Amino acid sequence: MEKFIGREKELKELEKRFSSDAFEFIIVYGRKRVGKTMLIEQSINNRRCIFLQGTSNLKYNLEELSNQVFSLYLEYQGLIKFNSYQDFFRFLSVKTKDESLIVVFDEISYIAQADPSFLEILQSFIDHDFKSCKLKLILSGSSVHFMESNVMGPQSPLFGRRTLSLRLKPFRINESGRFLSSWSIDDKASAHVLTGGIPFYLKLLSSYKNLESALNDLFFTPTGFLYNEERVLFNSSVRALNNYEMVLSTIAGGANKTGDIANKVGLDKANVSSILQNLCMMGIVEEVYSIAPKLKKIGWHITDGYFAFYFRFIYPYRNLIERNQGIIALNHTYENLSTFIGRRIEPDFIDYVLGNTLFAPERYGFSEFPTPINKQNEEIDLVAIDREGRYLFGECKWRNQKVGEDVLTSLARKASLLSSSVYGLYVCSKSGFTDEALEMAKHNNKFHLINGDELLES
Repeated sequence: MEKFIGREKELKELEKRFSSDAFEFIIVYGRKRVGKTMLIEQSINNRRCIFLQGTSNLKYNLEELSNQVFSLYLEYQGLIKFNSYQDFFRFLSVKTKDESLIVVFDEISYIAQADPSFLEILQSFIDHDFKSCKLKLILSGSSVHFMESNVMGPQSPLFGRRTLSLRLKPFRINESGRFLSSWSIDDKASAHVLTGGIPFYLKLLSSYKNLESALNDLFFTPTGFLYNEERVLFNSSVRALNNYEMVLSTIAGGANKTGDIANKVGLDKANVSSILQNLCMMGIVEEVYSIAPKLKKIGWHITDGYFAFYFRFIYPYRNLIERNQGIIALNHTYENLSTFIGRRIEPDFIDYVLGNTLFAPERYGFSEFPTPINKQNEEIDLVAIDREGRYLFGECKWRNQKVGEDVLTSLARKASLLSSSVYGLYVCSKSGFTDEALEMAKHNNKFHLINGDELLES
């Protein structure tokens, strides 16, 4: 049996709901490939279940429900045919009066597309029929915007009726590393960043002995799964795909203001703004802000790790890859990968720091600000501010050289420009610290030094 990794908290929550004698209405959602179906299947664990993989074909969906009932209850074979969801829900309301049954509607957006009345019909049965049943009903979906607006939002007929909602996020760096136990620390970190912590992609990488062989087969060949994945994810989600690709490629290349992006791709600003908003709803991009000394918009940033890697290193070289010359693109990738990983691993550093201190920030994030004298921009990877006005500062250096006392001195100097009330100064280094840096931290209890492997082992 395939080993299931992670999601211990979510499994515990589902087990608790499945063990109750009450009606449970559970929402599970998150990006495609994040592991929703695997989690649900793992949690069911030989319990009675009807599982509909939703399509946009109403007739098929109803026939599949009929077939699954026949498989589960042999006594109904040939006696029941569901011509509507009302028929199916009536069957459930009778069958689950005295026995527990799990029913999963996966990819609910397709089901609702095939029958726009589905959610309203379900609401009526939840309100009037299912309350006294032992039914465990799960709605699952990959469109985060649809799930949060149409299923759980205040305008949804199902608003306020769920008993549990689970939004599955990509794995953190320490969880990603569990897929790649034999890999080096460096390769584990890189794999986490370029897959965005998506379990399905990590599982693909785990069949290779190291990062280089995985990259070559999965990304840099025309038949590579992750080479073709970008268009699979966008399939049927957007129109004018080329425009979306140009916008993402431009952001990956360094442009982050809407106007600059529009100028580079040759589209009007309103069109680009619409594309960016759609990508934002899909969880692929977000607007980034500097949080200190005051909130300031920086620009657009690709948040999804897979898309960030794809549009930085794959998309610009698709012609080479299609001609089976991906090795050229792969060599270019290795020349620039360390810098890319260093920037993309900063959120994991922030998670580690805030998850391992008693500091409770009201807000935190990246900070960019001018110095008072020469007005040159300074940057700090992590600035966190608590309710009492205390500041926590952090820098992450993901490079092959040990971090010296100059980095510690620089962080202390930049911190002093923002606040004199300093809770702590946190520095992470992939390659460790020089003796001078260790000695400096030893005599200043504000400094906390973190080795890179601690991020993967936490």
